[in-house]
Amino acid sequence: MDLVYWAMILGAMSILFFIIELFVPSGGLLGLISGISLIGLIIVLFMIDTTYGTIGLVSSIFLVPLAIFLGLKIFPHTPVGRSLILTHEQDAEDIQYSSTGIDDTDNLLGAEGVTVSELRPVGTCQLGGRHVECLAVSGVIDPGVRVKVVEVAGIEVKVRPV
Repeated sequence: MDLVYWAMILGAMSILFFIIELFVPSGGLLGLISGISLIGLIIVLFMIDTTYGTIGLVSSIFLVPLAIFLGLKIFPHTPVGRSLILTHEQDAEDIQYSSTGIDDTDNLLGAEGVTVSELRPVGTCQLGGRHVECLAVSGVIDPGVRVKVVEVAGIEVKVRPV
């Protein structure tokens, strides 16, 4: 097969694998294959003519960062990107996070509240109108479960389901 066809095949593979990398979670394997295809393309272009190889090398130096930048802009809008990136936004005014310093936690002993996130064993609970990082003493606790503070040790707030 002629070197021109190899150049076209390697160029198409490089672009195709880069685009597939945006939509398929591969842990970077498809991006690696895309990069290897691009290097192969540049080598084949140099084998055809040094002018073509130089043009291919210089254009890839400029186009690869541009493609990565555009890929990062597109990725959050793909199905895989939407599932990996947190999109739930809450108003900062609605939630008051506690620094859980000693002064903040001393008066929580015996308080009851609700888990906001899953406690595995650490998570967030709403206690007394504020969100506090808590530690479950009885394993995993699902969100929305009523809990009671059973121990406060320094900045550690331990809770148990009611």
